[in-house]
Amino acid sequence: MIFGVEKNININFHPKELGRMEGKVDVMTYPELKLFIKKEKGSCGIERFEVENCKRSANPFSTFILTIIGVPQLAA
Repeated sequence: MIFGVEKNININFHPKELGRMEGKVDVMTYPELKLFIKKEKGSCGIERFEVENCKRSANPFSTFILTIIGVPQLAA
């Protein structure tokens, strides 16, 4: 008695990717974070990772701008 046809399905992920990665956003390097966002684009809950990416991009620029503002204050 045959009930159905057997099919092989190619699933493109590893078992370690099944867990949630929310706690690991702080330990990811910038390239790892960019790759993760690119790979998970359109997934639910990816906004937290995108915000972290924006913070990592904005912090060096804001530090530089605030330094430029503060240097003339020291000279006066």
